Amino acid sequence: MQYNGWDNVAALYDPNRKYFLSTFHEFYDTVNVSYISPVSENNVPLADIYLNYRIIFVFVGAELARNILCLAYHFQPPLGYPVYQWIFHDRTVDQLWQDVAFSYAGKAYSCSKQQMMQSTDGVILNLFRLKRENASAETDVGLTLRDFYVAYQKQLSDHLEEVNLTRDQYAPTAEDWAPLYYDAVWAMALSLTRAQSDLLRQENLTLSEYRYGNPRATALIRHQLSLLDFEGLTGRISFRNETRDTATTVDMYQIAYNQSNA
Repeated sequence: MQYNGWDNVAALYDPNRKYFLSTFHEFYDTVNVSYISPVSENNVPLADIYLNYRIIFVFVGAELARNILCLAYHFQPPLGYPVYQWIFHDRTVDQLWQDVAFSYAGKAYSCSKQQMMQSTDGVILNLFRLKRENASAETDVGLTLRDFYVAYQKQLSDHLEEVNLTRDQYAPTAEDWAPLYYDAVWAMALSLTRAQSDLLRQENLTLSEYRYGNPRATALIRHQLSLLDFEGLTGRISFRNETRDTATTVDMYQIAYNQSNA
């Protein structure tokens, strides 16, 4: 493995998603990630990666993920080089298998859907399940997951009709994240409510008078957030070291491209 460079692991991240990396720091220590680099529309360090690394973790949004894979299709080393194992987090096949066209380093690039399928051959996708397995389980937020989705689908249908969009045009993974957003609103609401008395007693402030620029008041609210422990739509909500402490199901699968049935 060392001879072929398979012990060299790289990680690419969108700076806007850097928080995601921190949740895997213990994992990174285990697999010896030796190269971590931010990427953007004009900075994808493929030349350095192809020269020195074989396993590449990617933490970016869907559009940048497609651009990276298209660049990989155009920039891939000649035959005889070691192969590469790409691992994408929170991406789905339907988000990657699309026609793409973009500009990189002053030059135009494009890939057809079939070329994107070829580029993703062997790619490993990790999907994080952010909701309960039992949609009928009772929660502390006033709804079961099933009840939430009934209400969500109704509001979504009304919204799509209002903005004249079809289901196919709507972000395919948005509804997977919706329960997480709902739980986040509940977490903030509970923290603010429970901090009211401390704010009034220690800072002589009501909630309506609170401003983010007040560090002492903010610390009181953050303290209440750290003490939360309740059942949300996505499972148990509690925090450790400012990070949610919860069990999460991860689906991992590998794409196998076969040109004969593409």
